[in-house]
Amino acid sequence: MTKVVMIDGELSEISENEAEAVNLYIQQQREEDLSLSLSEPAELAMVWKVATTKQCKLLTTLTVNHIQAMLNHDIAFSKHPDHAKWNDPWGRFTVNWVKNLSESNVFSKEIIAEARKAYAWYTREQE
Repeated sequence: MTKVVMIDGELSEISENEAEAVNLYIQQQREEDLSLSLSEPAELAMVWKVATTKQCKLLTTLTVNHIQAMLNHDIAFSKHPDHAKWNDPWGRFTVNWVKNLSESNVFSKEIIAEARKAYAWYTREQE
């Protein structure tokens, strides 16, 4: 059962059913390009623990696609002439996010492998 409540001045949907809550989370991820996962990895872990196998597959696809898109964007930016002007072009936030995913024992091996690949690129020695 879904309810609409006011949280911090914004209308939010909440669910008393775990499967429905996971579906709401997946729907929100699709609409916001995984911005919630980037800002709160613990949310993804919490959802993962109660998700069905089918929902875990959807979450895996969404998360892996997001990591790949983010990494491809940053690789392209690293070749841009303005790249050298930036102090911390990737941001500790992004690096910590992929680090946390890569060290997780909660998520699928596909997510962990993609996060490890991204973390290795972000932490490589700069030439």
